[in-house]
Amino acid sequence: MENFVMKNKYLLGVLNLVFLLGGIQSCFLADQAEKSDKPGGEDVQEAISWLNNRPNEDVKKDPKVREFFANHKVYISLTSSPKRLAKIIYVLNTLDLSLVEKVLVSIPYQFGRDGSKYEIPDAIENHEKIEIIRIEKDLGPITKLVPAVEFLKDLGEEESLVITVDDDIGYPIGMVGQIAKFFAYSSRTVFASSTRPISSWNLDGRKWPDQDETVVEGFGGIGYWVQDVDTEQMKSIAARQEEEGLGRSCFLSDDIVISFVLAGSKVRRQQIKNKYYHPNQILPFYYGLEEDALHRGAGSVENKIYEHDINEEKYRKCYHYLTKKYSS
Repeated sequence: MENFVMKNKYLLGVLNLVFLLGGIQSCFLADQAEKSDKPGGEDVQEAISWLNNRPNEDVKKDPKVREFFANHKVYISLTSSPKRLAKIIYVLNTLDLSLVEKVLVSIPYQFGRDGSKYEIPDAIENHEKIEIIRIEKDLGPITKLVPAVEFLKDLGEEESLVITVDDDIGYPIGMVGQIAKFFAYSSRTVFASSTRPISSWNLDGRKWPDQDETVVEGFGGIGYWVQDVDTEQMKSIAARQEEEGLGRSCFLSDDIVISFVLAGSKVRRQQIKNKYYHPNQILPFYYGLEEDALHRGAGSVENKIYEHDINEEKYRKCYHYLTKKYSS
Protein backbone atom coordinates (compact mmCIF):
# COMPACT_ATOMS: atom_id res chain seq x y z
CA MET A 1 0.00 0.00 0.00
CA GLU A 2 2.80 2.41 0.91
CA ASN A 3 4.54 1.66 -2.41
CA PHE A 4 1.25 2.31 -4.25
CA VAL A 5 0.86 5.72 -2.57
CA MET A 6 4.48 6.64 -3.25
CA LYS A 7 4.16 5.64 -6.92
CA ASN A 8 1.00 7.67 -7.29
CA LYS A 9 2.61 10.68 -5.64
CA TYR A 10 5.48 10.30 -8.04
CA LEU A 11 3.13 10.05 -11.04
CA LEU A 12 1.17 13.04 -9.81
CA GLY A 13 4.38 15.02 -9.52
CA VAL A 14 5.40 14.05 -13.06
CA LEU A 15 1.97 15.02 -14.41
CA ASN A 16 2.07 18.38 -12.63
CA LEU A 17 5.49 19.03 -14.14
CA VAL A 18 4.21 18.09 -17.61
CA PHE A 19 1.24 20.43 -17.26
CA LEU A 20 3.49 23.21 -15.95
CA LEU A 21 5.95 22.84 -18.82
CA GLY A 22 3.04 22.62 -21.26
CA GLY A 23 1.63 25.86 -19.88
CA ILE A 24 5.00 27.58 -20.13
CA GLN A 25 5.42 26.29 -23.69
CA SER A 26 1.93 27.51 -24.63
CA CYS A 27 2.67 30.96 -23.23
CA PHE A 28 5.99 30.99 -25.09
CA LEU A 29 4.38 29.92 -28.37
CA ALA A 30 1.60 32.48 -27.96
CA ASP A 31 4.22 35.12 -27.26
CA GLN A 32 6.19 34.14 -30.36
CA ALA A 33 3.01 34.12 -32.47
CA GLU A 34 2.18 37.61 -31.20
CA LYS A 35 5.63 38.83 -32.25
CA SER A 36 5.50 37.22 -35.70
CA ASP A 37 1.99 38.56 -36.35
CA LYS A 38 2.87 42.09 -35.28
CA PRO A 39 3.03 44.65 -38.10
CA GLY A 40 5.48 47.51 -38.36
CA GLY A 41 4.39 51.05 -37.61
CA GLU A 42 4.87 52.36 -41.16
CA ASP A 43 1.25 51.72 -42.16
CA VAL A 44 -0.67 53.46 -39.37
CA GLN A 45 -4.09 52.08 -40.30
CA GLU A 46 -2.75 48.51 -40.43
CA ALA A 47 -1.16 49.06 -37.01
CA ILE A 48 -4.39 50.45 -35.54
CA SER A 49 -6.38 47.51 -36.93
CA TRP A 50 -3.91 45.01 -35.41
CA LEU A 51 -4.05 46.73 -32.02
CA ASN A 52 -7.85 46.93 -32.06
CA ASN A 53 -7.96 43.18 -32.63
CA ARG A 54 -5.82 42.19 -29.65
CA PRO A 55 -7.59 40.12 -26.99
CA ASN A 56 -9.83 42.29 -24.82
CA GLU A 57 -11.36 41.30 -21.49
CA ASP A 58 -14.77 42.60 -20.39
CA VAL A 59 -13.36 43.82 -17.08
CA LYS A 60 -16.73 45.09 -15.87
CA LYS A 61 -17.88 41.50 -15.34
CA ASP A 62 -15.76 41.65 -12.21
CA PRO A 63 -17.86 43.20 -9.36
CA LYS A 64 -14.76 44.80 -7.87
CA VAL A 65 -14.00 46.54 -11.18
CA ARG A 66 -17.61 47.65 -11.60
CA GLU A 67 -17.38 49.20 -8.14
CA PHE A 68 -14.13 50.91 -9.17
CA PHE A 69 -15.74 52.55 -12.21
CA ALA A 70 -18.76 53.57 -10.13
CA ASN A 71 -16.50 55.48 -7.72
CA HIS A 72 -13.52 56.63 -9.80
CA LYS A 73 -13.07 58.39 -13.12
CA VAL A 74 -10.42 57.39 -15.63
CA TYR A 75 -8.51 59.96 -17.68
CA ILE A 76 -5.99 59.65 -20.50
CA SER A 77 -3.20 62.23 -20.45
CA LEU A 78 -0.61 63.12 -23.06
CA THR A 79 1.30 65.97 -24.65
CA SER A 80 2.69 66.57 -28.12
CA SER A 81 4.68 68.93 -30.29
CA PRO A 82 3.24 71.29 -32.92
CA LYS A 83 4.54 68.94 -35.62
CA ARG A 84 2.87 65.86 -34.14
CA LEU A 85 -0.30 67.24 -32.56
CA ALA A 86 -2.63 66.21 -35.40
CA LYS A 87 -1.28 62.65 -35.19
CA ILE A 88 -2.48 62.01 -31.63
CA ILE A 89 -5.76 60.89 -33.22
CA TYR A 90 -3.88 57.75 -34.29
CA VAL A 91 -3.03 57.03 -30.65
CA LEU A 92 -6.58 57.65 -29.45
CA ASN A 93 -7.91 55.29 -32.13
CA THR A 94 -6.12 52.43 -30.37
CA LEU A 95 -7.64 53.13 -26.93
CA ASP A 96 -10.98 51.98 -25.49
CA LEU A 97 -12.35 55.47 -24.84
CA SER A 98 -15.71 54.07 -23.69
CA LEU A 99 -13.99 53.55 -20.31
CA VAL A 100 -12.53 57.06 -20.25
CA GLU A 101 -14.03 60.28 -18.88
CA LYS A 102 -11.78 62.65 -20.82
CA VAL A 103 -8.53 62.76 -22.78
CA LEU A 104 -6.44 65.59 -21.33
CA VAL A 105 -4.02 67.04 -23.88
CA SER A 106 -1.54 69.39 -22.19
CA ILE A 107 0.35 71.80 -24.45
CA PRO A 108 2.19 75.09 -23.88
CA TYR A 109 1.42 78.22 -25.88
CA GLN A 110 4.88 77.91 -27.41
CA PHE A 111 6.89 74.75 -27.93
CA GLY A 112 9.93 75.03 -25.69
CA ARG A 113 12.32 73.42 -28.14
CA ASP A 114 12.02 76.00 -30.94
CA GLY A 115 9.38 78.55 -29.88
CA SER A 116 6.88 77.42 -32.50
CA LYS A 117 3.18 77.90 -31.83
CA TYR A 118 0.48 75.25 -31.77
CA GLU A 119 -2.30 75.13 -34.33
CA ILE A 120 -5.06 72.90 -32.97
CA PRO A 121 -6.73 70.87 -35.74
CA ASP A 122 -10.53 70.73 -35.86
CA ALA A 123 -10.47 66.96 -35.34
CA ILE A 124 -8.86 67.53 -31.96
CA GLU A 125 -10.63 70.72 -30.92
CA ASN A 126 -14.05 69.20 -31.69
CA HIS A 127 -13.36 65.71 -30.35
CA GLU A 128 -16.00 64.85 -27.74
CA LYS A 129 -13.50 63.27 -25.37
CA ILE A 130 -10.58 65.71 -25.67
CA GLU A 131 -9.98 68.60 -23.30
CA ILE A 132 -7.03 70.89 -24.03
CA ILE A 133 -4.99 72.16 -21.07
CA ARG A 134 -2.82 75.15 -21.98
CA ILE A 135 0.25 75.91 -19.86
CA GLU A 136 2.52 78.95 -19.84
CA LYS A 137 5.86 77.13 -19.80
CA ASP A 138 6.87 73.94 -21.59
CA LEU A 139 7.80 71.40 -18.90
CA GLY A 140 9.35 68.96 -21.33
CA PRO A 141 8.30 65.30 -21.39
CA ILE A 142 6.67 65.46 -17.93
CA THR A 143 4.04 67.67 -19.57
CA LYS A 144 2.30 64.40 -20.39
CA LEU A 145 1.58 63.96 -16.65
CA VAL A 146 2.04 67.04 -14.46
CA PRO A 147 -0.50 69.57 -15.85
CA ALA A 148 -3.24 66.92 -16.00
CA VAL A 149 -2.64 65.86 -12.40
CA GLU A 150 -2.67 69.48 -11.23
CA PHE A 151 -5.84 70.13 -13.23
CA LEU A 152 -7.57 67.13 -11.62
CA LYS A 153 -6.37 68.05 -8.13
CA ASP A 154 -7.89 71.51 -8.62
CA LEU A 155 -11.18 69.78 -9.44
CA GLY A 156 -10.95 67.73 -6.23
CA GLU A 157 -10.40 64.49 -8.15
CA GLU A 158 -7.48 63.13 -6.15
CA GLU A 159 -9.01 59.65 -6.29
CA SER A 160 -9.20 59.54 -10.08
CA LEU A 161 -6.97 57.39 -12.26
CA VAL A 162 -4.83 59.07 -14.92
CA ILE A 163 -3.15 57.01 -17.64
CA THR A 164 -0.31 58.64 -19.55
CA VAL A 165 0.44 57.66 -23.14
CA ASP A 166 2.95 58.83 -25.74
CA ASP A 167 1.97 60.68 -28.91
CA ASP A 168 3.76 58.23 -31.22
CA ILE A 169 2.71 54.85 -29.81
CA GLY A 170 -0.25 52.56 -30.48
CA TYR A 171 -1.65 50.51 -27.59
CA PRO A 172 -3.60 47.25 -27.37
CA ILE A 173 -7.33 47.79 -27.04
CA GLY A 174 -7.32 46.10 -23.63
CA MET A 175 -4.85 48.50 -22.02
CA VAL A 176 -7.27 50.91 -20.32
CA GLY A 177 -9.43 48.12 -18.91
CA GLN A 178 -6.45 46.19 -17.59
CA ILE A 179 -4.93 49.20 -15.84
CA ALA A 180 -8.30 50.00 -14.26
CA LYS A 181 -8.70 46.37 -13.17
CA PHE A 182 -5.33 46.33 -11.44
CA PHE A 183 -6.13 49.62 -9.72
CA ALA A 184 -9.39 48.17 -8.43
CA TYR A 185 -7.29 45.78 -6.34
CA SER A 186 -4.46 48.09 -5.27
CA SER A 187 -3.40 51.27 -3.51
CA ARG A 188 -0.21 53.39 -3.52
CA THR A 189 0.90 51.70 -6.74
CA VAL A 190 1.42 52.72 -10.35
CA PHE A 191 1.10 50.17 -13.15
CA ALA A 192 2.84 49.97 -16.52
CA SER A 193 3.49 47.37 -19.21
CA SER A 194 7.16 48.26 -19.52
CA THR A 195 9.45 48.38 -16.48
CA ARG A 196 13.19 48.05 -15.93
CA PRO A 197 15.48 48.08 -12.89
CA ILE A 198 17.64 51.19 -12.66
CA SER A 199 20.69 48.90 -12.71
CA SER A 200 19.81 47.81 -16.28
CA TRP A 201 21.34 51.13 -17.44
CA ASN A 202 24.54 50.31 -15.50
CA LEU A 203 23.52 52.61 -12.65
CA ASP A 204 24.00 51.90 -8.95
CA GLY A 205 20.67 50.69 -7.59
CA ARG A 206 21.91 51.07 -4.00
CA LYS A 207 21.37 54.81 -4.35
CA TRP A 208 17.72 54.43 -5.38
CA PRO A 209 15.22 55.89 -2.83
CA ASP A 210 13.61 52.54 -2.03
CA GLN A 211 14.68 48.91 -2.16
CA ASP A 212 12.72 48.29 -5.36
CA GLU A 213 14.79 49.64 -8.27
CA THR A 214 11.86 49.61 -10.69
CA VAL A 215 11.59 52.35 -13.31
CA VAL A 216 8.28 52.63 -15.16
CA GLU A 217 8.76 53.45 -18.84
CA GLY A 218 6.28 55.94 -20.24
CA PHE A 219 6.18 54.72 -23.83
CA GLY A 220 4.21 51.63 -22.76
CA GLY A 221 1.56 53.63 -20.87
CA ILE A 222 1.44 54.20 -17.10
CA GLY A 223 -1.49 54.41 -14.71
CA TYR A 224 -1.36 56.64 -11.59
CA TRP A 225 -3.65 57.57 -8.76
CA VAL A 226 -3.82 61.37 -8.99
CA GLN A 227 -3.19 61.71 -5.25
CA ASP A 228 0.08 59.74 -5.49
CA VAL A 229 1.84 62.14 -7.88
CA ASP A 230 4.10 64.78 -6.33
CA THR A 231 4.04 67.28 -9.18
CA GLU A 232 5.94 69.99 -7.31
CA GLN A 233 9.03 67.87 -6.86
CA MET A 234 8.91 66.61 -10.43
CA LYS A 235 8.83 70.18 -11.74
CA SER A 236 11.51 71.46 -9.38
CA ILE A 237 14.07 68.75 -10.24
CA ALA A 238 14.33 69.66 -13.93
CA ALA A 239 14.16 73.41 -13.28
CA ARG A 240 16.76 73.33 -10.52
CA GLN A 241 19.28 71.33 -12.54
CA GLU A 242 19.05 73.75 -15.46
CA GLU A 243 19.19 76.83 -13.18
CA GLU A 244 22.39 75.47 -11.63
CA GLY A 245 23.94 75.23 -15.09
CA LEU A 246 24.17 71.45 -14.92
CA GLY A 247 22.40 70.69 -18.17
CA ARG A 248 18.96 69.36 -19.12
CA SER A 249 19.40 65.63 -18.62
CA CYS A 250 16.63 65.46 -16.00
CA PHE A 251 14.37 67.75 -18.04
CA LEU A 252 14.59 65.13 -20.80
CA SER A 253 14.59 61.99 -18.61
CA ASP A 254 10.97 61.81 -17.52
CA ASP A 255 10.98 58.06 -16.79
CA ILE A 256 13.87 58.42 -14.33
CA VAL A 257 12.55 61.58 -12.66
CA ILE A 258 8.98 60.28 -12.30
CA SER A 259 10.08 56.89 -10.97
CA PHE A 260 12.62 58.48 -8.59
CA VAL A 261 9.95 60.78 -7.11
CA LEU A 262 7.44 57.92 -6.83
CA ALA A 263 10.03 55.77 -5.05
CA GLY A 264 10.80 58.62 -2.65
CA SER A 265 7.06 58.93 -1.95
CA LYS A 266 6.83 55.17 -1.22
CA VAL A 267 4.62 54.54 -4.24
CA ARG A 268 5.14 51.05 -5.67
CA ARG A 269 5.84 50.53 -9.39
CA GLN A 270 4.56 47.29 -10.88
CA GLN A 271 4.31 45.70 -14.30
CA ILE A 272 1.22 44.33 -16.04
CA LYS A 273 2.14 41.59 -18.47
CA ASN A 274 -0.75 39.45 -19.65
CA LYS A 275 -2.49 38.59 -22.91
CA TYR A 276 -4.57 41.77 -22.77
CA TYR A 277 -1.75 44.24 -22.07
CA HIS A 278 1.79 43.18 -22.78
CA PRO A 279 5.06 44.90 -23.81
CA ASN A 280 5.03 42.94 -27.09
CA GLN A 281 1.71 44.58 -27.98
CA ILE A 282 3.07 48.13 -27.77
CA LEU A 283 3.56 49.41 -31.31
CA PRO A 284 5.58 52.54 -32.19
CA PHE A 285 4.27 54.50 -35.16
CA TYR A 286 6.71 55.48 -37.89
CA TYR A 287 7.03 59.14 -36.87
CA GLY A 288 8.35 58.18 -33.43
CA LEU A 289 11.66 57.22 -35.04
CA GLU A 290 12.25 60.54 -36.80
CA GLU A 291 14.76 63.24 -35.88
CA ASP A 292 12.48 65.00 -33.37
CA ALA A 293 12.49 61.94 -31.08
CA LEU A 294 13.89 62.53 -27.58
CA HIS A 295 15.76 59.24 -27.57
CA ARG A 296 17.73 60.49 -30.57
CA GLY A 297 18.86 63.69 -28.84
CA ALA A 298 16.14 66.19 -29.75
CA GLY A 299 15.64 68.84 -27.08
CA SER A 300 19.10 68.53 -25.56
CA VAL A 301 21.32 71.57 -25.02
CA GLU A 302 23.36 70.63 -28.09
CA ASN A 303 20.21 69.49 -29.98
CA LYS A 304 22.48 67.08 -31.84
CA ILE A 305 20.59 64.25 -33.55
CA TYR A 306 21.99 60.73 -33.18
CA GLU A 307 21.34 57.58 -35.16
CA HIS A 308 21.30 55.55 -31.93
CA ASP A 309 19.33 55.68 -28.66
CA ILE A 310 21.02 58.05 -26.20
CA ASN A 311 18.74 57.39 -23.22
CA GLU A 312 21.50 55.63 -21.26
CA GLU A 313 23.75 58.67 -21.49
CA LYS A 314 20.94 61.05 -20.42
CA TYR A 315 19.87 58.76 -17.59
CA ARG A 316 23.41 58.45 -16.26
CA LYS A 317 23.78 62.24 -16.01
CA CYS A 318 20.33 62.73 -14.51
CA TYR A 319 20.77 59.90 -12.00
CA HIS A 320 24.09 61.32 -10.85
CA TYR A 321 22.36 64.66 -10.24
CA LEU A 322 19.38 63.09 -8.45
CA THR A 323 21.43 60.93 -6.12
CA LYS A 324 23.74 63.81 -5.28
CA LYS A 325 21.01 66.37 -4.59
CA TYR A 326 18.02 64.37 -3.37
CA SER A 327 19.15 61.07 -1.87
CA SER A 328 19.37 60.95 1.92
